[in-house]
Amino acid sequence: MGHLTQRTHHFLSDLDLATFFLLEWNSTVSDIWEQFPLHVEDTLRLAEEANIRHPEIGGYTQVMSTDFVVDFSASSGAQRIAIQVKSSSDLKDSRTIEKLELERRYWKQKGISWCLVTEKQIPGTVVKNLETLYAARV
Repeated sequence: MGHLTQRTHHFLSDLDLATFFLLEWNSTVSDIWEQFPLHVEDTLRLAEEANIRHPEIGGYTQVMSTDFVVDFSASSGAQRIAIQVKSSSDLKDSRTIEKLELERRYWKQKGISWCLVTEKQIPGTVVKNLETLYAARV
């Protein structure tokens, strides 16, 4: 259960959970959505334009998603960003890079900043402390 959102969140990796802890503890974050689905019509068009094979399984088109879409309420105005979380070792795979490029183009066309986070941007000690404190937060 997210303290900020008052919704149940589901994560696909420990790295996603660590990112969530950091977002949830950030005082400028106003909302967090995980596994945010991308409009398949848009990703299919972008894939065709970029000459990148769209994700599919068994011949069925898959809906792509972004790990987090986050709203920030800053003094200079609200802002939304999209965040994809990947292990740095995944970035050695050319197919992963192609799918990340589709996602990057998707958010660019929407006018929303997109960023990639790996374990190298996640401070391990801070996350361990946040995980310990999470249950006690009111």
